[in-house]
Amino acid sequence: MNAIRNIFKRTGRTLLTVTGISLSIGLAICIFSLSAGIDLSIHTILEESGVDVYVVSRGVPVFLQDLSKPLIESRAISRSLLKNPGIKAAGPRLVDSIYMTGHGPDDFREINAEGKLGLKESKIYHSIGRGRVPEMDGNFGGESLVKGEYLPTRGDPFYQNGTYQGGANSSLFTHEIVLDVYLAELLDVGVGDRVLAAKNPPQSEEEILDWSNNRTIHFEVVGILRESYEGSDMPSCVLHLSEMQYLMGLTHFDKATKIFVEVEAGTDVNDISDWIEEESAFGAELSAYSSEELESDLLDFTDVMRSFGGMITIITTFVSIIFVATIVVISIKERTGEIGILKAIGISSRSVVFLFFTETMVICLLGYLLGLLLGVLGVHIVDYMVISSYDSLPPGLVITKITPGVLGKVTVFAFLISILGGVVPSYLITRVPPITAMRRV
Repeated sequence: MNAIRNIFKRTGRTLLTVTGISLSIGLAICIFSLSAGIDLSIHTILEESGVDVYVVSRGVPVFLQDLSKPLIESRAISRSLLKNPGIKAAGPRLVDSIYMTGHGPDDFREINAEGKLGLKESKIYHSIGRGRVPEMDGNFGGESLVKGEYLPTRGDPFYQNGTYQGGANSSLFTHEIVLDVYLAELLDVGVGDRVLAAKNPPQSEEEILDWSNNRTIHFEVVGILRESYEGSDMPSCVLHLSEMQYLMGLTHFDKATKIFVEVEAGTDVNDISDWIEEESAFGAELSAYSSEELESDLLDFTDVMRSFGGMITIITTFVSIIFVATIVVISIKERTGEIGILKAIGISSRSVVFLFFTETMVICLLGYLLGLLLGVLGVHIVDYMVISSYDSLPPGLVITKITPGVLGKVTVFAFLISILGGVVPSYLITRVPPITAMRRV
């Protein structure tokens, strides 16, 4: 009770100290929660994808798979991987840019006749195209169908053992495409509508009519899906692998950018990854990354931000320690005479230190509790600001996350502030001899 009374004798100083501690704790919560949110998002996205092993060309970093040399004979590689009883599914993917519009050639001619045909009015949008063979996929997730069907024609018939006969006019060319909700909204189309797609956009207004008539392929929207890992700034679509290859001009050697692998339950993904590189039929041409390796690499990539945040937290904690220590030293010097009297009547130095320790702990506890409130409020503010500023973020993306680990870290920092900022100065100053202290009464 004496400690509490002493605290409130100097209300202004106490409030100043509590405020400094609480701001430090609140900032630490925001920084650690941001790091925890990123870690959770990475883990969730990889887990939802259902992919256990990512296979790319030998030596290609998994993060640059879509920008580097493609795999060749992707279907043959996928089938060879299935010879391992531990592999449940292996599906090739071709990922590249596609330029699309919801207008048809007649629309462009009509717009041109009105004298309004410009690159902006043409509403030609960049998107990410993903070519795949649905029946070769396993339980790869991260997508949910909103409307329509998911490439209803099975077997990727246009492939024809690699001949791609007849091009886009072939009766085997399905013209089926599935758009994500963002791309469907941009193009203002729905299931059953037709869209035009091309590898490259027109470079000028004069090229738009020729582009729409001669350099595009029409597709019919058969479904609309939502992807948990994509935002509105990355609209995307899904096509049959062979039709994506034809659209990109990659009809030689069955090219793909990667192969997704799903392993059987109970199978070690790292063992499968090693087998693909060392023992599979095409192993000399492949690099395989397990989902665990990919998650570890992604977390390593974010370590820079994590380290920067940790440095800021350490600096603010150090400043808080200095701040608290300064306040405690000032308070003790003002009460040096009181300390001398207490020691003169037989109160031990340990008891005097405990008195100041109790006062410091109460102040730090108040700062800690207020810091928790400020931290929670700060986390919500960060969430709101990021989400409102970047409406293109994937739905369900976790920006910040207050976990037991976060609370544990800030509790340690609060303890360090109270010990180093309060107890140590108290101990050093109360070692002054009673006679010396009483001279200041």
